[in-house]
Amino acid sequence: MKDSRLIELYASLDKVELRQLKKFVRSPFFNKREDVIRLNDYLSKKIPFKDPAKIHREFVFKQIFPREPYDEKQMGYVMSFLFRLIKSYLAYREFTETPQKEQIYLARVLRRKGLTRIFEKELLQTFKTISEQPLRNVEHHLNKYLLQFEKCQVIAAKKRTVTTDYEQLSDSLIAYFIGSILKLSCMLVNMRVISSRKYSLVLLDETLKMVEDRDYSEDATIVVYYNVYKAFTEEQSEVYFYTLREALKKFQACFPKHELTDIYLLAINYCIKKINVGDRSFFRQVFEIYKEGLSNGAFLENDVLTKFTYSNIVKTSCALKEFAWGEEFIYEYRDNLPEGEREKVFSHNLAYLYFKKPDYEKAMQLLQNFRFNDLYYDLDARRMLLIMYYEMKDFDALESLLDSFKNFIYRHEELGYRKHNYLNLIKYTRRILQIKPRDKEAVAALKAIMLKESIPDRTWLLEQLDKV
Repeated sequence: MKDSRLIELYASLDKVELRQLKKFVRSPFFNKREDVIRLNDYLSKKIPFKDPAKIHREFVFKQIFPREPYDEKQMGYVMSFLFRLIKSYLAYREFTETPQKEQIYLARVLRRKGLTRIFEKELLQTFKTISEQPLRNVEHHLNKYLLQFEKCQVIAAKKRTVTTDYEQLSDSLIAYFIGSILKLSCMLVNMRVISSRKYSLVLLDETLKMVEDRDYSEDATIVVYYNVYKAFTEEQSEVYFYTLREALKKFQACFPKHELTDIYLLAINYCIKKINVGDRSFFRQVFEIYKEGLSNGAFLENDVLTKFTYSNIVKTSCALKEFAWGEEFIYEYRDNLPEGEREKVFSHNLAYLYFKKPDYEKAMQLLQNFRFNDLYYDLDARRMLLIMYYEMKDFDALESLLDSFKNFIYRHEELGYRKHNYLNLIKYTRRILQIKPRDKEAVAALKAIMLKESIPDRTWLLEQLDKV
């Protein structure tokens, strides 16, 4: 049962969703099966499912049907019913949390029933709601179009011609179309940054021309995605990037948080593209984007900050030598890390900051005293210790580490290409230690070999080689 779709779906629910699901399952409108209620009650007490035995099918069956012999088919039925109910609950929650959708469907039903008086009153209220809420993303244009479509249907049924209403219907549809094409184009062009595969989109050229021929300067969706696309595709891209940055400051309230996060990540990927071709000034832009996204909560989902975002923010602050800010961030957002990984992510990033500062004493204390129990954190801890021992000229400790590091790598076949790279780090560190002082010929020969190899911290190693 632990590998079932039901458990996978159930484990994704947060505390609020679990409470609401309990009410949903107990509502006779949605469910009349007592066994489904009992299964849901049982699972809600066992989440996060740390003990596989407690969610084994036969064990759970006894909790739901204590007086009946185990029946595989019956167990499958109750699991299937609960699985479908959870899906219905999630769809229902999504629907009710976006009132515009609910009002649009209500308007459609009222129109079909011929309840014109009620329809017109609800229509006015819905238009008011849509105009007053801050969101101005693609979905906003779609909602306006669907609502105006219902209005035009009533106008057509009465055989009246109201030109302005049909113009508004057309404008909303065009804005939705343009926004959708641009948004999808940004997703595809971003894929080119991380993949060699090329993507093309029908009607993109026509869409770009429409944006350039009309005034969409106050349309948040079109302004933002147009400038993202242009930043990724034009040679003089920086103009579009800085226009995007200004647009994000102006229009950030126009996007739901999850979409604002995606836009920030697109902007960060553009900056990384610039950094990778040698323009390190864009580290400052990445830093400012992260600060902006933290201040408006875009990088937090259910008050949780992913370990990847947390680590990337620390690395960016260190690249800019913003160590005081970085250390304050590490402590301030410690409790926002996923609970199961909190301490190792916190300790590793704090050690990394001290390592880059450099404050080797504090970094080494953290790395030597904390057990990460994570392959990649363990690798990185050993990498940092290697550099620190070398820099501090503690060659006895370094030799011991090189031996243990090599054994660690050979114990982990799952490292893949990293195995070769890290073995190179160990090998060439030893080779540098073996070169006699002022042996320029040996230094030149080793440098020529190292430049052809994949080695973590190769730049640092070459710097040490030049010092021999």
